[in-house]
Amino acid sequence: MKGSVLIVEDESVIAEDIAAILRADGFSVADIVSCGTDAVERALALTPDIVLMDIVLSGETDGIEAAALLLGKGFPVIFTTAHSSEQMMAQALETLPYGYLVKPIDVREMLVTVSLSIKRHRLERELKEKEAELSRSREKYRQLVNSASDTIWITDRDGFLTFANPATARVTEYDRDELVGMNIFQLVEPSQRESLQRIHIDQFKKRIPEIFTEVRIQTKTGRHIWLGQYVQIVWLDGRIAGFQAIGRDITETKSKEREMEIARAVNDAIMRRSPGTEHISSLYHPMRMIGGDIIDFLRFRDPDTIGVFIGDVSGHGVPAALVAAMLKGVINQSGDSRSDPSRFLLYLNDCMFDTTGGYFITALYGIFTVSTGRFAFSAAGHPPPVLVRGDDASFYDMPGSVPLGIMTTADLLDFDKGYAAHAIDIRAGETLLLYTDGLYEACPANGDGSPQFGERALLDTLRAARGLPGTELIRAVLDTAVAHRGSDQFDDDVSMICIEG
Repeated sequence: MKGSVLIVEDESVIAEDIAAILRADGFSVADIVSCGTDAVERALALTPDIVLMDIVLSGETDGIEAAALLLGKGFPVIFTTAHSSEQMMAQALETLPYGYLVKPIDVREMLVTVSLSIKRHRLERELKEKEAELSRSREKYRQLVNSASDTIWITDRDGFLTFANPATARVTEYDRDELVGMNIFQLVEPSQRESLQRIHIDQFKKRIPEIFTEVRIQTKTGRHIWLGQYVQIVWLDGRIAGFQAIGRDITETKSKEREMEIARAVNDAIMRRSPGTEHISSLYHPMRMIGGDIIDFLRFRDPDTIGVFIGDVSGHGVPAALVAAMLKGVINQSGDSRSDPSRFLLYLNDCMFDTTGGYFITALYGIFTVSTGRFAFSAAGHPPPVLVRGDDASFYDMPGSVPLGIMTTADLLDFDKGYAAHAIDIRAGETLLLYTDGLYEACPANGDGSPQFGERALLDTLRAARGLPGTELIRAVLDTAVAHRGSDQFDDDVSMICIEG
């Protein structure tokens, strides 16, 4: 069906002739009415695609008045008339009808006019709907941009701001009116301006669609804030018209990164002390973030004896590293207590209790006498050493103990939980391995549910590596754990000390 037509004609014969012609050409006739008032009522009820309206109608409402009402409500109207004055014609044209047919009506002209008018009206209606949808989309976008917590700004080719959303104003502490017209690089801290300009010139020259930058801006009040932002090229008619960016305040993240850098530096310093003898080797493999392992070697007046300490602070990140740094300071001030492993651990516990913020420390401390190969030690909740002797490797059998920082020293002694004394004689060709739990707890990085590296694999690896120098032996152990994990990035620090007889 080509469309529906409402015929408004007070001469019934003409009306029926028009209806027959329209039906024969594939149009439907919604109704035939003879007065303006009925025309408006039937059009509202039937919603025809077009109204054929005779200008001269009997009744209170003539064709021009009825057409004006219908056009105002969105109905297209084509006027028909046999005769009319120039004044009436002028009034009719003021209503902006879709067409004008003179009686006697030419059939071909009527069919073409009706057909084109319906198509025109449908196109206009679709256009209005699209414009309304676009307007709604623009309003929704405007609301999203204005309510966004992320900074959003747009510049021209030269970097002058043409738009800044409320979040940008809030972060920079400038009014939006102040920002518009300001060059974006005015907001950048002076020390970064040149390097950032080079980045954006490179983006412009190479037509890079999007880049990510971290920039330190200076607010209106002089505060400094880090923004991480994605900057995109704005194209117009095939040419670069400017840039737009969406960013987020990353000041807290950058602050944490700085804390991590400091903690890493502290952690590296903790691990830097040399054992001072070829009989002892050590390895520290840090996790992806930063952990709380600590290795230390203590000096005595007698060069034949060396204090060996290995510890592991619970948890990860900056707090664990800071606890390790505190522990390092306590060790440095330990004085004569370091000559007795059991007393030394009690001393550390006494100093660290109630100062670690809920963290605890597993530790093993011993004194190695180079000339005899004896290693006298005590442990505080730490994994047992492994002795590689002959063709075998085995864990040293020792009772469980309480990590540092969990109980007061007085309670440890009252409940008979002091740190027991142990001794192992390491003969020539034998090796003793000390380690932290990050070694045998290593799981495959792909998360496939496979078991940890485990104690058995550790023993098998040591048996296979027996006879190797200490530095090569601990490297072989680490390589095997890396192969099991499928990555050299661990979820915990891995620390090892190898003592050779």
